[in-house]
Amino acid sequence: MRFGFAGLCGLLLTAVCFLGEVATSQSQPAVPQQQVQSDPPAASPMDYVNNELPRWMRFSGQLRERAEGYTGGGFNPANGDQYVLTRVWINMTLQPNDWTQFFFQGMDARAFGKSATPAGPPFRDDMDLRQAYFALGSESRPVSVRFGRQELEFGDGRLVGALPWANTARTFDGVRGSVVGDFFRVDLFAASVVKIYQ
Repeated sequence: MRFGFAGLCGLLLTAVCFLGEVATSQSQPAVPQQQVQSDPPAASPMDYVNNELPRWMRFSGQLRERAEGYTGGGFNPANGDQYVLTRVWINMTLQPNDWTQFFFQGMDARAFGKSATPAGPPFRDDMDLRQAYFALGSESRPVSVRFGRQELEFGDGRLVGALPWANTARTFDGVRGSVVGDFFRVDLFAASVVKIYQ
């Protein structure tokens, strides 16, 4: 391959710049990276309650509202419905020590303004006990067991999941055991889906 004079000069200039950068980086000490400041933790109304309670008892919750609607259902221009889905979760955790835990979750899910079909599951479940389980161990321990009504999530929800996008998210009655090692995790469970009746 033949290089012209301009090509040879360009190749030499590139090599000089590269060697200069390598020498500069080796002769100067590395500049320490600036520490990234994280945002302060979000405040919750439950913080005021938890501050007055013993450390082994904690309350938390979630409020979710979502507007949905459709027009032209079943290829009928007159078939439509617009409504607002509301879901409230109230959680109570009792943890007397670092290896036992009791968890309770109440749910109230409603569909305001829904008129096309009766607003039953998966849209509505008035004041129900969604989760109630007793756990021995935790995710950070090598062995843990959980008994009672709980969420199960395997295969990113494709195999078994809680369907969190539904207004009345799914739970299971059963038992789950987990064994965690440095390079593996094994989960065994026996459970049935909780059916919601309205």
